[in-house]
Amino acid sequence: MYAFPNNGSDATLCLRGLLEELDLESEPTDSMLTTVNHEGKECSCRASLRIEDLDGKTKFTLDQVLPTEHLPIGEKHFANNRELRKWPHLDGIHLPEVDKRKVSILIGSD
Repeated sequence: MYAFPNNGSDATLCLRGLLEELDLESEPTDSMLTTVNHEGKECSCRASLRIEDLDGKTKFTLDQVLPTEHLPIGEKHFANNRELRKWPHLDGIHLPEVDKRKVSILIGSD
């Protein structure tokens, strides 16, 4: 599975199915959800996830992860190697191909 940084959010989200698949426990919590179109108190739960980079060299724990049914990501959120070639200062950088359906976590600035 994949995780993306989401600098526009102060919360970390994951697909609810991921918690179920990993059989992780969560605890009830209330949170304030504010978006462009909505603001309100939400009843939810939160969990902790231990994640690592693609090389397995860097590992850390995400606390306060809020589950959701859908992550707000689309094709425009994915850079690809063809786009990188437009920028000379990124020469030599290679990005792994990521299937957006496999992104399960959006890491917020929290």
